[in-house]
Amino acid sequence: MRRSVLGLSAILLVMFGILATGYAGGKSNLILIFDASGSMWGQINGKAKITIAKEAMDLIINDLPKDINIGLVAYGHRRKGDCDDVETMIPLGPLNAETFLAKIKSLNPKGKTPMVRSIRKTAEAIKHLEDETTILLVSDGEETCDPEPCNFVVQLEKLGIKFVLHVVGFDVGGQTEAQLKCMAKAGGGEYFPAKDAGKLKHALDTVIKKTVAKNLVVTSFDGKNNPVSVMIKVVDSSGNTVATDGGKRVSFGLVPGTYTLKVNPDTLTQKITVENVVVTESKVTQKKVVFAKSQIIVSMKDGNGNNVPGYIRIVDQKSGQSAEEGDHKGKISGFIVSPGEYIVDMECSNTGRRIKSEPFSIQPGENRNINGICANVRIGVLVTDAEGTPIKGYIRVVNLSPNEYGDEAYSESAMRFFEVPPGQYKVDVECPGDSRLRSTPFYIRQGQENKVRVNCGTKEINSALPSGDTGAASPAKAGKSISAVGASPSPVNQTTQKTVTQPGASGNPQDMQAMADQMQATAQKQAAQAQTDAMA
Repeated sequence: MRRSVLGLSAILLVMFGILATGYAGGKSNLILIFDASGSMWGQINGKAKITIAKEAMDLIINDLPKDINIGLVAYGHRRKGDCDDVETMIPLGPLNAETFLAKIKSLNPKGKTPMVRSIRKTAEAIKHLEDETTILLVSDGEETCDPEPCNFVVQLEKLGIKFVLHVVGFDVGGQTEAQLKCMAKAGGGEYFPAKDAGKLKHALDTVIKKTVAKNLVVTSFDGKNNPVSVMIKVVDSSGNTVATDGGKRVSFGLVPGTYTLKVNPDTLTQKITVENVVVTESKVTQKKVVFAKSQIIVSMKDGNGNNVPGYIRIVDQKSGQSAEEGDHKGKISGFIVSPGEYIVDMECSNTGRRIKSEPFSIQPGENRNINGICANVRIGVLVTDAEGTPIKGYIRVVNLSPNEYGDEAYSESAMRFFEVPPGQYKVDVECPGDSRLRSTPFYIRQGQENKVRVNCGTKEINSALPSGDTGAASPAKAGKSISAVGASPSPVNQTTQKTVTQPGASGNPQDMQAMADQMQATAQKQAAQAQTDAMA
């Protein structure tokens, strides 16, 4: 019988220890919600549960720190069958152990189990407080008055009231225990079963750990201010790990100094490192860690739009280090990151090539799509003068598919290659002297290579493509995304075309050649006229 009393007292000590530790510089707040419903007359080893609970409270109240603010709410102790039988017996305030125990001893179980209404009443009393309040609910049964108590706690969390809810399940199991566990989790706290010797031993060990004075408190939230359960590693200035602990609100008792926190969430892939955390002996250092849940969503496809496997690295541009990485298994891969600037580096399993996205920035809560095109396609462009000598000019390879981009670069007096996905393109070149030439639109398929020679002197463009591939292509699927492309050159049979065109030209080779001849003649006449005007 003594074991049952000790069991509940040990668990309550754990709960009070959670509160009482970690406030070296100020008072902490605790409100106890006590179950005095009719079921508390049930017995454990021949002794009523209400008697065991009262004896447990008597064992621990006098050991609580004197600088604690404490309150007491009880339900089911005045009237049978009344869901509104919820009473604030002691408002939140400085601890008076004698008064507190007298109120506990006066409880006479009679009624229902209105946990939701008890928590609501408590929340109303603390909603104006700046400091967090710990709510400890002790119950031996499930909610009997209101539906979905767990969902109620979830909604209460979203109101911005600063509280953490811990729950002791006193001699419960099955659906009742599942409900109480859910409520504790939703309230950012822990669930403690008071049942067997093993659990009691664990609770007592936890009490010893939790009653050490704390001077660092870390709370973690996602981008919508919902509490997040984490595992925290505390590292000192020498690189040694001095403490580890987990939860949504984690307290540490540390030697004064400067530390680094490595925070690893249970349900997210994002990890956060907090540096230069200064801890003193005289006050509690409070740290709030926010996981913004920004996400980079990566897909890797071949030139035909099929998913391909590979390896992905999310590279932080600021540090140059990999922020996240992992295998791409042929489906969309999501990576949770902190807001910042990144490049996505991908290795394609189908081609063996390595491709990178354009640099981009991502804001808190933003999702960014990155499409990697693992394709064996490239376009080479050579800019020359009238004698065929390579010269410098500005090159744009324009992707004509809707909502897709091409590529551009300044030529380096040599053939400049552009690695692109299959699709419909044109080459746009700015020659010295501000003249501008555009190729006929052409379609390039998986495994092909097109070499385009732009003669700025004669205004000719020579394109080497397999016969029949200069016609229009079907537009690619529209999408607002950044595309990264890469390819390995692949030898192909080539034919040569000589064309000078403007955008919108027909895809028919004969029509295009006729247009080119006409445009060349017109250009020559315009040049001659311009020379005559200049001399005049």
